[in-house]
Amino acid sequence: EMTSSLVGSEMCIRDRLRQLRLEIAREESVPPYIVFSDKTLADMCIRLPKDRDAMLDVSGVGAGKYERYGQRFMDAIEAFVNEHPGAVTTLNAF
Repeated sequence: EMTSSLVGSEMCIRDRLRQLRLEIAREESVPPYIVFSDKTLADMCIRLPKDRDAMLDVSGVGAGKYERYGQRFMDAIEAFVNEHPGAVTTLNAF
């Protein structure tokens, strides 16, 4: 039971971040993986970074990518966390 809800939450935030990645890719006319790789999005879903230092700890996020995209992804994560308060404590337990 616990595991299925964890996976549900994680998939849900991953979908949100993939959607944002697609929006940015379209704005910049680049393939989505140029914005961030799937591996980077997966790491973001686990870490749920709330500030610059946390975002820079995510696999595949360097200073340049942070400057270009970091705030938008942190905003999306914060919005998700606020909508699903229970999901975050579960994710952070690991």
